[in-house]
Amino acid sequence: MMSVQGNKVDVGTYITKVKMSRKVRILVEGPHDKVYLSNLLDTLKVNARIKVETATNLIGDCPVTRKNNKAKIMKIHEKCKNQSAYSNLYYLCDREFYKFEIGDKIEDLMDEHESDYNLNWTIGHSLENYFLNPEIINVGFSFLAHTQHKKEALTKLSVVLSQALNIVAAITLAAKDAGIKFTYPCSIIKWQNFKFQGDTLQLCVTNTEPLAAKLFSKYDQIKPAVDASDKKAIARICRGHTAIVLLQRVFSACIYNVGQDNDKDTAKSDADNFSSLNEKHISTALSQAWISNISNETNNYPKPLIDSVA
Repeated sequence: MMSVQGNKVDVGTYITKVKMSRKVRILVEGPHDKVYLSNLLDTLKVNARIKVETATNLIGDCPVTRKNNKAKIMKIHEKCKNQSAYSNLYYLCDREFYKFEIGDKIEDLMDEHESDYNLNWTIGHSLENYFLNPEIINVGFSFLAHTQHKKEALTKLSVVLSQALNIVAAITLAAKDAGIKFTYPCSIIKWQNFKFQGDTLQLCVTNTEPLAAKLFSKYDQIKPAVDASDKKAIARICRGHTAIVLLQRVFSACIYNVGQDNDKDTAKSDADNFSSLNEKHISTALSQAWISNISNETNNYPKPLIDSVA
């Protein structure tokens, strides 16, 4: 039975709609993915008639798909794959922890982008992982930083960036292993928790709440394996949203660190201001830097998907 709620339709109705149209569609998980992918298609001047749609606008037809956007996409893919009637429907899913193995170090078993028929995986945990490139971060943060010590702060960030990504990866895996919501670490880690010993970055959190204690116990267990891992695997396994927020706070700590000897109060104000920026604004700046970087002929994007629909 067809189900429609406002602008939303159920999975079965969506499949029927795809079958009745020859329009090329790309189904993504969420609204941020839709914005990033649409801007990418525009930049690369790919077929303007492509319609990017989100699983958030679909109504699940079982307990799992009602709660999980990726599950909706996987279910549609399984029903439609290898059928010519649905060859116009493509998908981009967050890889998350697919094909990563964690032992004494992180092993990435997905060397290049992979696909299953029209289903494409991001190369990193999520689409935002394409932003985790030193040049992209430098340009994106430079757009938004309002401080007289911007150049010095960006230099400081470049020195500690690989260490910061190690921290993000370890926090990501600790939350996963502890069964804690991935949003929780960002709620307790502030810019003041990042300390510097010369060019060494340290995460110092004294929160003694049971949930925090559980998180950082796992963090201490997993951090040596992360530190022993390849930089590419580390950047790929970080949860994208967590990386953006924590890197924002690391850079705020950099702003304070390089400016405090000149004027501690101003340095703190500048750090607070950057740290208080909405994640959406940070992501938008990084997305634009990513798009510009792609324009300079790099392949740091889901190229197999783009090639398929071009």
